Amino acid sequence: MTNFLNVFLLLHSHVDPGWLQTFDEYYEKKVQSILTLAVRYLNQEPSLRFIWSEMSFLEKWWQNSTQKQKSDLLKVINSGQFEMTGGAWVMTDEATPYYWATIDNLIEGHQFLASQLKVYPTTSWSVDPFGHGAMMPYLLNLAGIKKMAIGRINNAHKTLMRDRQQLVFRWRQTWDKTGVFDNWVHTLPRTYYTTWNTCGPEREVCCKFAFGPSAMTECGLTEQITANISELAEQLVKNYRITAASYSSNALLVSVGGDFYMSEESDWTENIKQYGALMKHINSDPKKYAMKIQFGTLSDYFAAIGKPSSFPTLSGDFFPYMDDPNPSSFSWWTGYFTTRPYHKRLERIIQSQLRATDLLSAFAFNSGNWSHKSIKPRRDLALFQHHDAITGTSKAYVMDDYLKRLLNSSQSMRVQANTLVDFLLHGKKTVANNEKTYFFSETQNEAGSNENELPVPLVIPLHQKATIVVYNQLARRHVQVVRITIQAPTIKVVRISDQTIITAQINPIIRSEDIVSDMYEIVFLVNSEPLSLTTYELQNVGHQPETTEMATIISDMLSTRLKKFHGFSCKLSGSKQITLANEYLSVNVDPLGYLQNVTIIGQDNGVALKMSYWSYTDSGGAYVFKPREVKKINDGMPAILISGSIVSEVTARFSGQLSQVISLFSSAGTLGRGIHITLRPNMESAIKILPFISFSTALPCDIEMINIRPLVDGSLLLLLRRIPVDCSIETSDVTQCDYNPNSLQGIIDALGVNTIKETTLTGTKSIRTVSVSDILSQLNAIDIRAYRLLK
Repeated sequence: MTNFLNVFLLLHSHVDPGWLQTFDEYYEKKVQSILTLAVRYLNQEPSLRFIWSEMSFLEKWWQNSTQKQKSDLLKVINSGQFEMTGGAWVMTDEATPYYWATIDNLIEGHQFLASQLKVYPTTSWSVDPFGHGAMMPYLLNLAGIKKMAIGRINNAHKTLMRDRQQLVFRWRQTWDKTGVFDNWVHTLPRTYYTTWNTCGPEREVCCKFAFGPSAMTECGLTEQITANISELAEQLVKNYRITAASYSSNALLVSVGGDFYMSEESDWTENIKQYGALMKHINSDPKKYAMKIQFGTLSDYFAAIGKPSSFPTLSGDFFPYMDDPNPSSFSWWTGYFTTRPYHKRLERIIQSQLRATDLLSAFAFNSGNWSHKSIKPRRDLALFQHHDAITGTSKAYVMDDYLKRLLNSSQSMRVQANTLVDFLLHGKKTVANNEKTYFFSETQNEAGSNENELPVPLVIPLHQKATIVVYNQLARRHVQVVRITIQAPTIKVVRISDQTIITAQINPIIRSEDIVSDMYEIVFLVNSEPLSLTTYELQNVGHQPETTEMATIISDMLSTRLKKFHGFSCKLSGSKQITLANEYLSVNVDPLGYLQNVTIIGQDNGVALKMSYWSYTDSGGAYVFKPREVKKINDGMPAILISGSIVSEVTARFSGQLSQVISLFSSAGTLGRGIHITLRPNMESAIKILPFISFSTALPCDIEMINIRPLVDGSLLLLLRRIPVDCSIETSDVTQCDYNPNSLQGIIDALGVNTIKETTLTGTKSIRTVSVSDILSQLNAIDIRAYRLLK
């Protein structure tokens, strides 16, 4: 006997916030119409259901809609017809973003929904990212979402799961032994989320049921379905039954949708009319069909399939993605991991800038009722988490639009940080711009140029000075490397708070194999207190100070007659090996700049290393890594060693496109214990701000402060994570970490907070009121927790 089957038709439109067109173009041409028509027809047809995932588009529509449209939207939301799924600003990529940005993407969307619509998502629909990672179900669980749908997983895995009826499962973290953070997952049966791909295996049949002019099919029915309804119903039911066999419950979810579907009025009228006729015909004969078809949401579907405990448990992730049914050795979607690396790096820089601004805003808020919020930069950063943005898989001009947004955000963050620091240091929002003052963070020298561009030097006239404010946005002590391009080497560095003269080093600026004249880099180390602003003066004293050392240049490229070059001592290497050393490490580099051997001081044997770079042409496009004509890069010039008491580094140029710097610092702690290998970033930014201010003592070394960010209601959201570090075994020379359980209270006091409420990850639902001691006791290993801070 055939089991009775409940079929839920999930009406949706997949709206990329940028792909073949820009975000704004898609909104104007498609999305505005989709949302307006959805609200209208859902109000007219009580049986209709619709889901929505992209809050970036919804917020724009909400801001431009009439009061009646807003009321109508709220009506169908409250009736359960219109479901917000995921609630993030965008449907994020799950491979390339840093988890901090993924959290902020969720927060921004959820804060909009809570403040404007009083909506708190409980389901997620993420069906187009190119593979799915275990981070996302964990973060969704923390945000109050424990039911989710995913789409793109490895074709071979999906086939196996389909055969074993494991497409619905409980996704468990590998470290979660009891299932506290489980997420209940529905996996789409085949590759895509379109009508023709999810209804069943017979595409030539399923495509008939993608109704309307914006359907992604060329075989949709144009005549009225009633003309041949019995035959069509048989075909549809057959495909639904075949698909249902891949699942273990008596309910089936069928996606009815596609890219920018339902943007035309006839899309809605055709779906209502044609599916209405099919539902009436099939549902009226349960004896023959043993099936009920209805429009439904994700919540409707999950309510119909039983309890999570009835389904298998899976752990791990679904990377890398592959959708080729006939896989070759190059069908894995790993190309987008590195496509458009400049965009990816700039996105990380802006994360740092935004976090710095958030923390400054939080402390400025306590100092003077500051209500500063970085809304547009935050939203543009969130927009870039989209699975066709940070991946680099959009059209070139669309990527240019994303880049413009990111660069504008970076500039905005600099100006806002300047204003906030002025406010914190001076108790007002602006300071007269009558001095040369510069704000420095460790990503300050990176946003906006490339290796071949010369930086703009900081010009300090003779017997004058410039002021540098160094910001440590970590909640622990931190040794920061300050690098600033200057025009004259006769610079003395002074810490203003106690007039201490700071040891500095002058390096040459090297481009290609040339040393740039009349341009230098000053390098000094700053031992920063937690969450502190420290002010330094760069004084042009007109002669070379004893505390500012000129580096030595060692290279076989230099003429034997050249003893001095712009004030630098120059030597021939005269060796087949270059050695960098400090108190922890000895590093050997070959004459072309390739790392060869690393020895830990005090140990007999070193570790041999082999480094090489390769070039290739790629025929896989933005998505797939499919290299052709692979060849080793071996036409580089002899490396140049810059030797000094603060840092020694080997600069090598391997080709016209590739140069590298290997640096070793003479510093205690983690900075000196690491070998720093970078492609040369030398990017400059300068904004005005002014002696030392520290907001807190250091947090315990096993607690990471992810962020403190403003929320739309004027409160603050504190995000903490416990990391697996045993503070009791820290070595004596590592001063960055303290084991001080009272330090978290110091941060709370500095913020002027009276009440702490534990909340969901996005700060939209309070769980309970807690104390600092409660936080420390409940923050388990690897946990991420969120707390709303109220005055």
